[in-house]
Amino acid sequence: MTMVTHDPLVASYCQRILFIRDGRIYTEVRRGSNRQAFYQQILDVLSLMGGSSHDTASLSNQQH
Repeated sequence: MTMVTHDPLVASYCQRILFIRDGRIYTEVRRGSNRQAFYQQILDVLSLMGGSSHDTASLSNQQH
């Protein structure tokens, strides 16, 4: 199954994520046994890709 989303929380339920930037695969991450750590890893990649601090901060607040 394939899912496309811009929501890191939703993506954290997947086993594997491909990050696409400018039409090319930017990087890939795979979930281990800790979904919380995986969620943080997703936020870290988004930050490196140039997501605004507002994007990741608002999504982090949804988790609490």
